[in-house]
Amino acid sequence: MNFINITGAGAKDFLQGQLSADIKDLSVGKEIPSLLLTPEGKLVAALKVRCEKEDAQYILVVASSFGELVLERLKRFSIGANCEMELKNVTDNVGHSLDDEGFERGRNSLKYDILEYERIKSGVPKMGAELYEGLLPAEAGQNFINTHVSFDKGCYVGQELVARIDSRGGNTPRKLVRIRGRVEGKLSKANGGNGLPPKNDNLLLSGEVVGTITSAIQVPSNNSDSGEYSEHEKEGEEHGKELKYIGLAYLKRASINEKNLTLSSGEAVEVLELA
Repeated sequence: MNFINITGAGAKDFLQGQLSADIKDLSVGKEIPSLLLTPEGKLVAALKVRCEKEDAQYILVVASSFGELVLERLKRFSIGANCEMELKNVTDNVGHSLDDEGFERGRNSLKYDILEYERIKSGVPKMGAELYEGLLPAEAGQNFINTHVSFDKGCYVGQELVARIDSRGGNTPRKLVRIRGRVEGKLSKANGGNGLPPKNDNLLLSGEVVGTITSAIQVPSNNSDSGEYSEHEKEGEEHGKELKYIGLAYLKRASINEKNLTLSSGEAVEVLELA
């Protein structure tokens, strides 16, 4: 993950005019989720803003690989702002780079799978998967907007489009949805043999592309839909158990209630409402 340290007497006022969250009353040691947008109201990044020193020092917590993008965007609008900005990559106490869940990259894969399963199950979008530069924020769902945007604060960059879409019921051409399906047929050997639909795989309706998968993970083999992710999940097929997966996808709004959606490999897929 990346940290952007913003310091100076003008830090608070500058960020208040850049971020979708209201940081006016953010107290020291507290953090809130927010969006950084383009002037046209499209996403630059979802992030967290943390107050380190009242009115004068804030840290933006940004997903890995997006720190430079965020810093560049902030600097473009910082002319005349009385603050300084510095980007840092977060490491552990021996210098290993950490991912966005706080794990050393390449390790703790089981813990990562547990978190990823719960994230997808709860319909929570993340940077680099469901959230990316140029996205209309409302496409990620009303809960995402409610947790990242203040409609009571003053003006900020990109506010107009966000407010206009919200005033019209949050309607966008696409919506983020949950999906689920069975690991069967061609899918059982897909995506390197893990039985999951690959990221960016198409969702089809009568041969027409109507959606795109952004994340997918196998359902725990205990199938309680709430327990810990099992290391034996991938052995389920060998033991005669039915393997299933859940995922997130962007889908055309007109196709959300359709019952005959398939993956590009032909397997049926079911659409569920976001939790």
